[in-house]
Amino acid sequence: MELNELRQMWNRQTTAEPAPLSEQSVARIVARKSDSVVTRLRRNAWWEVGSIVYVIIALPFGIDYFDNQFIKGYLLTFELLSVAFLYYYYRKFKLLSRMDHVDKDVRGHLQALITGLRGLLAIYLRLSLWVTIAALIATTSYQAFRLTLKYDGGKLVWGIGSMMVIMFLTGAILYWLMIKFTKWYLHKLYGQHLDRLEGYLHELQAE
Repeated sequence: MELNELRQMWNRQTTAEPAPLSEQSVARIVARKSDSVVTRLRRNAWWEVGSIVYVIIALPFGIDYFDNQFIKGYLLTFELLSVAFLYYYYRKFKLLSRMDHVDKDVRGHLQALITGLRGLLAIYLRLSLWVTIAALIATTSYQAFRLTLKYDGGKLVWGIGSMMVIMFLTGAILYWLMIKFTKWYLHKLYGQHLDRLEGYLHELQAE
């Protein structure tokens, strides 16, 4: 789907006939599977699913390899989160599949699709940030526990205090980087295509 194609079809309709552009024709162009925005969104979603399935398959080997119980527990938790995240992709594909069933209000339908996808992307961002926070808290707690096995009294207080300051500063930097990376990642895979789709709709409405 390209904006020029939509404009050409719109111009043909307006010059040859006074009738407005057919909603079914717009739907066929917008939902066309070859080289369309929706096709790119689906392809990127499948790429993500392939990556997370690879992680799900690989993590049990890591769990079996490490002897450290904290690392085992961390990897197991990440494995469960990865499996649970498959539901997120199920919701995404279900939303994208609605593109194949457009009936009457094409523009309203596409706007609902865009809104729904942006909502899912917002959920992904929030979950990523919460997982990052949980991982930082778990790592800090584990390090504090290890210090209790080595020190007591003043040394323990000093050790935990220093470790908390270091973890806070490190965590703040990692959190900021996570926000930047996740936003860039989501825009690269989905956001830029949704922006294009919205731009096409706005251009059509302005014609």
